[in-house]
Amino acid sequence: VIERQSGALHFVVNGDIQADTETSGQIHLRLLGHLPPLLHPDPKQGLVVCLGTGITAGSLLRHPIEQLDIVELSPAVPGIQHFFTQWNYDLLNDSRVKIFQEDGRNFLFRSNKKYDVVTTDPLDPNDAGMTLLYSKEYFELIREHLNDGGVVSQWLPPPPSSTYGAEYYRILLRTFIE
Repeated sequence: VIERQSGALHFVVNGDIQADTETSGQIHLRLLGHLPPLLHPDPKQGLVVCLGTGITAGSLLRHPIEQLDIVELSPAVPGIQHFFTQWNYDLLNDSRVKIFQEDGRNFLFRSNKKYDVVTTDPLDPNDAGMTLLYSKEYFELIREHLNDGGVVSQWLPPPPSSTYGAEYYRILLRTFIE
């Protein structure tokens, strides 16, 4: 976690900024947490894959969720949450939260639990190992774990940019839609 001169915090993994506390850096994180429960008529069970700064999960907890499972691969990530309590609503001290240190796909393979809302914290599909969390098989696993009427949200990188060409973006979008 790096603090900028402005006071903004940046969460950096392997040299890449994963999230920050600038207002513009939180919009997509908050949308990923708020949209699924707003689109579901009665969300009780939630799942967030990848904890990050906890802003997405904390946003989801602002809704009437009774139980929120969070799956995080890195054992270090829960340890940085205290830096972000102002932005993630101190989610680690919320009795509705249960954290699993595990790979998100393996968690879904092993679990029989169903959820009303599922979201994956934003991950760059070009980062090592992240492509698997953008695969058709991963999205099928999520669908198997949705209750009837369940809602899933998935961050996709912004439309065509210097990093992602139009065809790459269309492939990611088509895969999710399938």
